[in-house]
Amino acid sequence: MAFVIIILIDELLIAAQELSAMYVCVCHAVTDRQISASVAMGATSLKDLREELGVGSCCGKCARDVREQLRSELGSCQGCGGCGRKPS
Repeated sequence: MAFVIIILIDELLIAAQELSAMYVCVCHAVTDRQISASVAMGATSLKDLREELGVGSCCGKCARDVREQLRSELGSCQGCGGCGRKPS
């Protein structure tokens, strides 16, 4: 019985981690998942993300983290090889 409970707790923790999002821009309440979604929809620069989500347009403290995530997202793109351009 205890073994089953431990497995269920582990599965719940994994599910909670998958659903959690981290706030990257507190000023505009933007999460890492929102940034990922914007990149998936075609955002390729901090300027694109600033226009769409408002990140980096208030205090600017999030800009470094946003750029880092943007590089990571674009680097993992299967279509562009990390250049940031979408295939034509």
